[in-house]
Amino acid sequence: MRPIRMIARPLLAAPFIKSGIEALRDPGSRAEQVAPTVKPLADRYTWLPNDPELLVRIQGAVNVGAGVLLALGRLQRLSALALALNTLPHALAPGAEDRAPDRSERLTELAKAGALLMIATEPIRRKSALRPKARVQALEARHALDAQTRKLERRARRMAARAARTQLRMAAKAGRAKGAAAARTRPLRARISR
Repeated sequence: MRPIRMIARPLLAAPFIKSGIEALRDPGSRAEQVAPTVKPLADRYTWLPNDPELLVRIQGAVNVGAGVLLALGRLQRLSALALALNTLPHALAPGAEDRAPDRSERLTELAKAGALLMIATEPIRRKSALRPKARVQALEARHALDAQTRKLERRARRMAARAARTQLRMAAKAGRAKGAAAARTRPLRARISR
């Protein structure tokens, strides 16, 4: 993992975690802001809760959960997508007044959404990039082991040949000594048997 990502993900996730905690602690002020938008949507879509405070709490929980996951690098594509989808309505919602601070804040929200979408659509890196390197290392180790085995086999053959030559010399020496001893004892036998 690159060190820049280890720093960038928590930096990007921190504002979401902070706003999520604030929404969970005090949903009342935010609920008043979203109430005019939520009421018509809740009337149109029956699965959507009619309580704006509950929606703010849900959004806060999503922000905290996805922000923590993104900061830790776990399920980062899914958490980045959840945060981006959570950010876009705020960034694209029409404002009451078109003031410079509102535009600046809106551009900041769009920039965050863009960064999150980049993380969410980042191509999956396979660990196959490590496989060729590991394969090369394994082949190098195998060749080194084969060379070491051949060297040990040659050494063992030389030692066995040397041991065989020594054994033959000793057997020949023993045979000559036995023959000489036998030659010395023959006359005695001959004398005794007569």
